[in-house]
Amino acid sequence: MRRGITFIAAAVALASALARAETGDVAEVTGLVVANDGGDLILDVGGAKGLKDSDVVEIWRPVQVRNPVTHALLSDRFLIGHLKLTQVRSALSLAAPDGALTRAPKVGDVVIAHRASAPQAPAVEHPAATASTAATAATTAGASAPRDPDAAELGALFDSLHGASPESRADHYERFARSHPRSRFAGPLLEEARALLARAAQPPPVPDPVVSFQAPARAYANRALHVGVELRPGCRGAVLYVATPDKTTFTSVAMSLESGSYFHAWIPREDVHPGLRVFVEGIDEKGKAHPSDGSHDIDVIERPEIVLAPKVLAQAGLWTDFATYNSRALNDWTLQTEGYFGARFRDTGLRAVRSGFGVYRGVGGSLHDLDDLGLAGRDIGLTYGYLEAEVAFSHIVSLIGRAVVGLDEDGIEGGAQAFVRFGNDLGTNLLLGGEVLGGVGVRGIAQLEWNAGPRVPIMFRSEVTNQPAGSAHEEASGVSGSQGDVGVRLIAQVGYRFTPAFVFALRASYQGRTIYHAGPGGGAAASYQW
Repeated sequence: MRRGITFIAAAVALASALARAETGDVAEVTGLVVANDGGDLILDVGGAKGLKDSDVVEIWRPVQVRNPVTHALLSDRFLIGHLKLTQVRSALSLAAPDGALTRAPKVGDVVIAHRASAPQAPAVEHPAATASTAATAATTAGASAPRDPDAAELGALFDSLHGASPESRADHYERFARSHPRSRFAGPLLEEARALLARAAQPPPVPDPVVSFQAPARAYANRALHVGVELRPGCRGAVLYVATPDKTTFTSVAMSLESGSYFHAWIPREDVHPGLRVFVEGIDEKGKAHPSDGSHDIDVIERPEIVLAPKVLAQAGLWTDFATYNSRALNDWTLQTEGYFGARFRDTGLRAVRSGFGVYRGVGGSLHDLDDLGLAGRDIGLTYGYLEAEVAFSHIVSLIGRAVVGLDEDGIEGGAQAFVRFGNDLGTNLLLGGEVLGGVGVRGIAQLEWNAGPRVPIMFRSEVTNQPAGSAHEEASGVSGSQGDVGVRLIAQVGYRFTPAFVFALRASYQGRTIYHAGPGGGAAASYQW
């Protein structure tokens, strides 16, 4: 094929040379801009080529681009203006712009001078060596032989096919060869036609499916990294490849469609450390993988852990509870109201500190005095304040201690509470412990706080107590002076979380000291935290 093209180029040169030999064509002198000296352009042509001062020459800008679809290399040149020769020497000339130029002149621009030449044997110049041989033949033909009709017709054919498609050129070459079977140009033209048709039959190259991929320049160590890529519409998908120094090969991660033609994937946090490298492959419509332009190194830097100070949770609440141990005579009952304010700090260590007040009122006595002798119950009461602290040994185990100081009719009284909590106070947990309250009595407590639902916290509580026991008093007329007997209380409380911070609850209870000495109870509670 290369031989055919070279022969055809020589034929064109021969045809042009013969035409100029007969008609006395205008000769061209071609040179280059070789330097720019302070505004004077230096050309590599001069008096030796027939130029003289004040001659005007053309200046052309050569252009070479690659077709983005066929990837063919295209070359041409464009006229950008004229130059006037200001000083002509034998081999070089100085020139300046003659009028406005469409582009600023630069080294490498082509200059062309046109000068008339008398009819003579042409000297054909062509870059190909075989074309020079054809030109020599053309010189001899111009001096002693008549014009070659085939060469002239072929030259006209080439001029008419300028810019034509490969299929059209192949068709005209075949027609010329069939109509001139004895021409020396017939064989090379048929060979060139076959080559043009073969190239035209080849499918166009499939464009790269990856339209845009730019790996992150920087990432933080041990943080999952998000990576995205844009593909050409219609592509099937993309694969992300990840390499780290501790792995000998790249690990592939299938990328998921995010929207349109964009795909994304996450690099796991355990792979994000210094030495991270990635690249992407796009999968075209036929399922063929096309890698992106090389792998990308990501600068992974260590990031110090940011430890936030624990948020202090303020808490406040109020509850009241009424219980009767003898609903038939109402001579054995209690009423207790308590309010508190506190602060919760953290899950472990000193978890919370709370302070509150309480009012305890009741009527009671021994079962013998109240049921057998029919005596009235004795008044028992205590007004008190307390300070409470909760210390957590772990997320689910903590110890609660409370110190109580109060006043009753006999003076100052003291008391205490102690609990072990299993579970976290902000979730479901179990309290086990007891209380000693001076002038009132004692009680053992088991309490389950069930916070499984986001809106409805529930509490179940059982007590074994002698409250309101009081202390032994000198018996007044018709009033029991003995301490109360032990009884049992069962309490259920259901709340509703109106807001994340505010909860209101109702409770119901049943308590008794014997099967015949018992009764119901009830109460309410409200809490708020912020």
